[in-house]
Amino acid sequence: MLVFILMFCDSYSQDIPKDTLYGKIKRVREKVVFLTKIENYRLFDFDDENYGHTGFLGPKYSTWRFYDNWFKSPVIYYLNYDRLYDVNRNVTEETWYGKKDEFVGYFKYSYDEKQRLTKMIDSSNTDVDIVIHDFRDYGDHTSESEIKINFEFNSFYTIYKRYFKGKLTQRKSLNDYGETNEFFYDYNDFGKISTIKHRTNFRYMRMDENSKDREKVDTISIINTKEIYHYDAQQRLVKKEYFDTFTYDDDGKPKYNGTELIVYKDAQNTEFYNVKNGKNVLVKRIKTDSKGRLIERIHFGHDRINEELQITYQKDKIVKVICVKDESKTYKIDFSYKFDHNNNWIEIIKTINGRDLFKWIREIEYY
Repeated sequence: MLVFILMFCDSYSQDIPKDTLYGKIKRVREKVVFLTKIENYRLFDFDDENYGHTGFLGPKYSTWRFYDNWFKSPVIYYLNYDRLYDVNRNVTEETWYGKKDEFVGYFKYSYDEKQRLTKMIDSSNTDVDIVIHDFRDYGDHTSESEIKINFEFNSFYTIYKRYFKGKLTQRKSLNDYGETNEFFYDYNDFGKISTIKHRTNFRYMRMDENSKDREKVDTISIINTKEIYHYDAQQRLVKKEYFDTFTYDDDGKPKYNGTELIVYKDAQNTEFYNVKNGKNVLVKRIKTDSKGRLIERIHFGHDRINEELQITYQKDKIVKVICVKDESKTYKIDFSYKFDHNNNWIEIIKTINGRDLFKWIREIEYY
């Protein structure tokens, strides 16, 4: 039996919910139904009643944000789409809708013989974008050019990428203002990212205490380090350093943006720190089970606990979450599932403090 793993956002693996589709998938139709009149006023009491104050920001972001909130928060984001797949499991078309099934956006995708995306048409009620990808292979080396055209604003940008043995080594973007951004990616002997360097032809200059302005500069030969990654003997990430390569300090060097530290207490417990003013400030603590799945997470802020999560699994599905906000408000969240003949879930009901509030429904068609 074939398995289809959906990964919605790059992050620490313990923080990414995963969904698995079994079988030869042809079409997936997903939608959230509100089971009471109570909705997320935090989400919907804005200009866009469907996707909150940010509006619809595309399939990838919307899918990830909904999925993350659904399983780890008493509130939810919205989701309503119809998605088609080819026999190679590539998404070929998807249409997104609002709460009343009104049209929000349509996306169409094309691929080459190596299943790489070569064209995307992104259309909505008011706008059309076209993104074209062109790949050239030279042994272990691959070059990619990406051109995005926006017809509403009559604008474009171009991105050039280079890969070595499948790993991104260089990325350069150019917009219609003539501004360029170029990134260089270095890896250690174990294939882990070690540094990201940056070159650009503009920077932000401080005008006064409250404002900055963009200045075009000739920095074609200046490459600044943007991020530095450090690993332990087991090749686990333990430290990340950040620099703002658009803003310079009084010495003309990129502004130091901060450091993140990751401390592995044991095989299951990990702590995350931000370094501020020479002090290590604890921001997150997580615990995983023997399968590497997140089972506990604590977020800290201003020397107090902002949020605590406890997650319970049944087989590979999340069935219970205890969420404590600001050390006072407790939400007991339960999930109940229905499955089809291929053991794919087709309905999840989200129950909060004993009340059924949301239903996530999924229709699946197979080849």
